[in-house]
Amino acid sequence: MGSEEPAAGIGEPLRAQVADAVVEWVKVLETPRFLTAGRPRSADERTLLMTRAALAASFVLSVRTAQHGRAVLLGVFSWAAVDLAPPGVRRNRHRFDLDVGLDRAAERLGRRIHAIDGADDTAEDRTAVSVGGWVGGGGGLTPDGAGGRMGRPAFRRQGRGMTTRRPITSLAASALAVAALASVGLATAGGPASATGGQTRTVPASTTGTVNAAAGNLRWGACPASAQPGEGQQCATLAVPLDHDDPTGPHVDIAVSRLVSARPETRRGTLLVIAGGPGSSGVQRLSQKGAALARETGGAYDLVAFDPRGVGGSAKARCGLAAEDRWVVTLRSWPAADGSIGSNVERARRIAGACERNGGALLRSLTTADQVRDMEVLRQALGESKVSAWANSYGTYVAARYAQEYPGRTDRWVLDSSADPNPRRLAHGWLADMAKGAEDRFPDFAAWASHPDREAEGLRLADRPEEVRALVLDLAARLDREPRATGVPGALLTGTALRQALQSALYADAAFPGFARLVGQARDPEAVPVLPPELTGAMPDEAAAVTVGVVCNDVGWPRSVPAYARAVAADRARHPLTGGMPVNITPCAFWKGGAPEKPVRLTDDGPSNILMIQNLRDPSTPYSSGLKMRRALGDRARMVSVDRGGHGAYLIAAGGTGNACGDRTVTRFLLTGERPDTDVRC
Repeated sequence: MGSEEPAAGIGEPLRAQVADAVVEWVKVLETPRFLTAGRPRSADERTLLMTRAALAASFVLSVRTAQHGRAVLLGVFSWAAVDLAPPGVRRNRHRFDLDVGLDRAAERLGRRIHAIDGADDTAEDRTAVSVGGWVGGGGGLTPDGAGGRMGRPAFRRQGRGMTTRRPITSLAASALAVAALASVGLATAGGPASATGGQTRTVPASTTGTVNAAAGNLRWGACPASAQPGEGQQCATLAVPLDHDDPTGPHVDIAVSRLVSARPETRRGTLLVIAGGPGSSGVQRLSQKGAALARETGGAYDLVAFDPRGVGGSAKARCGLAAEDRWVVTLRSWPAADGSIGSNVERARRIAGACERNGGALLRSLTTADQVRDMEVLRQALGESKVSAWANSYGTYVAARYAQEYPGRTDRWVLDSSADPNPRRLAHGWLADMAKGAEDRFPDFAAWASHPDREAEGLRLADRPEEVRALVLDLAARLDREPRATGVPGALLTGTALRQALQSALYADAAFPGFARLVGQARDPEAVPVLPPELTGAMPDEAAAVTVGVVCNDVGWPRSVPAYARAVAADRARHPLTGGMPVNITPCAFWKGGAPEKPVRLTDDGPSNILMIQNLRDPSTPYSSGLKMRRALGDRARMVSVDRGGHGAYLIAAGGTGNACGDRTVTRFLLTGERPDTDVRC
């Protein structure tokens, strides 16, 4: 084969024949019900096969002789038809890693071409093919280059227009490949950072062979003032499909932010900072914790965060809720003073109805599954083959889902304060667990508030810890009967408000003084109680929409009103600190349409690169719930149990509630990859 002279080009009859064959093949792949064993292909599966066809066309029309063209055509098409993905690509029983699939496709196709054309080709012969060929970074193909696996062809990045000594000879094949690659849905807005959520819009596919989310195409600039950026923090906007099953349809904007490593010589990759919630801003979390995290990790990472859709600077949905339905103490279903839930039922039905009328497609897209897919688009836009992560609270479930959906794209994965991932208990189980979390954590506050050191501060509530509990419960009952006026017109200090203030204060020791002061003011008939900021007004409609939307879209909730009433009565007796709120009815009981997708059960299938950290007395994600996440992940994870109270254990320097031992263990893992051999306690 090496002695053959290269042909000037493929003959016109064969070229037309090949082009026609590819077009027909893609028509089949685009059919909504492309059946195998009677099962319709998903959009991702069709995308993978379409991309294979495009790659086949590129190679067929760029090989040296017509004879070679026929061989590649038959080989590639036969290979593409044998099975959906090459061996080892499947992530789990439900999905497969598209990027890894394309990576393997590139490898196998490259080997076929190399075998046909001869082993004496140079690396340049096997580099990226122009329009419609190999695409690095954002196109879903991220070859390892010359440093890849043995036997793999060498690739190199050459910017937007990749060149080779074998140009594509068919515009039809080029257009076909562009369409297939663009359908992956990697489109990013190139405009400046925005302080407000964008509307859905159409992002046209590129006509240059690279899609808009190609590596490095995020346009970084100054952050909006609303993000309260730290020094050196930059922001950008990323466009993602509103519906990932329709990647060429409307797109929504996602706000992204980064802190670039100040020591590029030590940089080892990108670390995603994943916020909790649902409804918390990743951009603001980076603003608050990024500088401390950068110091802790010594510049080993570029730190990147994003606002999930519906949050902060990203596209937002609205439900059009009345102001009285958007207070924390009404959006959270606190029962009436006598334990009845009639008003909660009416409010829940009213909120669900408003969201159905006004939320639209964007509200329905507020799901964990879509946040995971948005993260994958972000990874590709960053041009990273793998990313590391530090996820907190609800963000740990997002991160765990990503690690299951895209295991080959995870590097060092930290889950801080995890909840039970059981699909049967998603969302409503997390809320119910808060009752136990409050009981686990309250003794820390009681010990603090009864300590003699509080005397000089005017914050000592009782002489003994057990007296603090009785005092708080008695005060809440009295405020249920006789609410107190506060410094905010229309905002009363009720028993419900006191319980909610307690729930918030248990998150960190630093909040103990504020709650103790509020208790003292409520007991003093001459004082004017000062409410914590979250209890002084209604939250924005957009914030209420995402708070309700994610938990209601992720899973179907129980719908029996009598069952909720019974649960509240039992929970009030068992956990009086939370008054039955965690098990009460929510708008999800009346949510129209149910969950768009079935929840996924997390498994231990994947690389062992996860480190969990969990406080023993966490008021929001109790330790017992974290243990359930630990069991679900099996040998993929190790767990650091920290003998502390509060929510969010890692990084004391940035407000973490753990201890120095826990911080050292997590930081060592992020810097060296070393984890304890077994679960440990700090």
